[in-house]
Amino acid sequence: MKAYFKHSPAPVLLALLFLCSALCAPHAAAQKTQEAERHAQRGAQELQRKQWRRAVENYRKAVAADPRHVEANYGLGVAYSNLKQWQDALGSFSKVIEFRPNARLKDAYVGSGLVFFEIQKFKEAADVFGFAEQLGELAPGQYYFAGKAYQQQGRPREALAALRRASPEPSYAHDLHFSLGLLLLQQGENKEAVAALEQAARLNAQHAPTLMLLGNAYVTLDRNEEALDALRRSLSGDPNQFFSHYGAGYALLNLNRVEEAVGSFTAALRLQPQSPEALVGLGTAQARLNRFREAQSSFEQAIRLKPDAAEPLLGMCLVYYSQGQYPVLLSTAQQAARLAPRSAAAHTMLSASYATVGQMREAVQSAREALRLEPQNYWPHHVLAFIHVREDRPQEALAEARQAASMRPNLPETQNLLAYVLNQLNQHQEALNAAQRALQLKREPADEGWAQYNLATSLDKLGRRDDAVAAFRQSLAAYNQVGRTLDPDDLYLMGNAYLQLEQDEQAVAAFRQAIRVRPNFSQSRYNLGVAYFASGNRKGAMDEYNALRRLDPERAARLLKVINGRR
Repeated sequence: MKAYFKHSPAPVLLALLFLCSALCAPHAAAQKTQEAERHAQRGAQELQRKQWRRAVENYRKAVAADPRHVEANYGLGVAYSNLKQWQDALGSFSKVIEFRPNARLKDAYVGSGLVFFEIQKFKEAADVFGFAEQLGELAPGQYYFAGKAYQQQGRPREALAALRRASPEPSYAHDLHFSLGLLLLQQGENKEAVAALEQAARLNAQHAPTLMLLGNAYVTLDRNEEALDALRRSLSGDPNQFFSHYGAGYALLNLNRVEEAVGSFTAALRLQPQSPEALVGLGTAQARLNRFREAQSSFEQAIRLKPDAAEPLLGMCLVYYSQGQYPVLLSTAQQAARLAPRSAAAHTMLSASYATVGQMREAVQSAREALRLEPQNYWPHHVLAFIHVREDRPQEALAEARQAASMRPNLPETQNLLAYVLNQLNQHQEALNAAQRALQLKREPADEGWAQYNLATSLDKLGRRDDAVAAFRQSLAAYNQVGRTLDPDDLYLMGNAYLQLEQDEQAVAAFRQAIRVRPNFSQSRYNLGVAYFASGNRKGAMDEYNALRRLDPERAARLLKVINGRR
């Protein structure tokens, strides 16, 4: 978004006028001659009348009489500034600084900062504003220019601190809120960023960059309809904004309007064909549409353009996951985490990859690292909840699932996982409610399959068997529409649904597929043993019992009771 952070002429002269008013205040500095004092007083009077040239004449006479006259040198700097004689102004302010300590030292630093800002020497401006702040608080109007100078120099924390203290003068109020919004977004303070940018948009409803930033900020808060509205208004004012098309792509992805998202990312790439970020967005949309060859091409192009970035590798993880290439999924996620050790997304993807192949201890470690980096990110909570379910730790799973659902209540997967865990804890009415919420959201076939499975489980436990049977059938129908390779957990749920419908051979096939990918999947092995026994395959059931004796002795004992008819 650096393209929208450029210097635009700011009303520095207004700030310089603030300096004039201070010249009327009494100061106790000793003066060498009465003549110098007399000319300095006349200069101050001319400044108050905004007679800049007359002020210069009098101050120059004062300095001629006493070169170390602090007030005269300072007033001369102010007068020169208002005449836009920038180098002369800097020379006068530098004299005041040279004669430190004195009562005008901070004001001289501020005056120098304003001049440096006006001539776009932002490093020098930032430095002298920093010296001024060490001597005391600035005036509210001066904090704006200090903050902008810090911002131009890539000192975001100092910029944010200064701009938060700035007064919203009408001449720069819009830019103040716009700059605050941009800095807050860069710092990850997205709610505050939205508030600042909404204020900027109220002040200038047609400013395309403001609407662009506001739309992208809404996306971070999952306010996707509002994001689309802001981004489309931005594009109506300037159709060639890369970040408006790019942000719209992600808003549309979040709304499951995936074909439209492809169009937005494609439009972004027309403006910046070598953007790895837009290629990653396009690849993500293509993967969601099961166009895996195109998605892989997009991600590979992004990797060529930015080989040290984790995001294209995370995109490739989506392709490998969708194609059931789990070993290369894991190795690619490991590579992404090595490239971006402070990326919560990389560690969460690594956690999910470990969990898919059954390496739960490593999965937990990666999820916890992601949460350490970004505790307010829903995805690590979501993944950790699923891991805890598979570890038979339902109470811990419930805490994480509730956290994820509270952060992103409009995602079908967070409602589905919450419903699944609640059913594990026999809280079936609440599980039913969560499953119904998931079904009300726009969803993909795998989400539909999981929601119907949760719904069926709840209905069955609540004594509504006929409704449950219908929901189990709908779950299987949805899973059979999934365009990607089904993962072990999908297959496990399908196997359970087949068992509920007494389709034992299909249940066996589903559980066996799940175990091929995750050999230590004890829950699937237990149910496979049950399915074998139900279909009359006692030997197969005993094989699973023997496998469970090593993996999960408690489940092994339970399976043996089923085999021996003591269930």
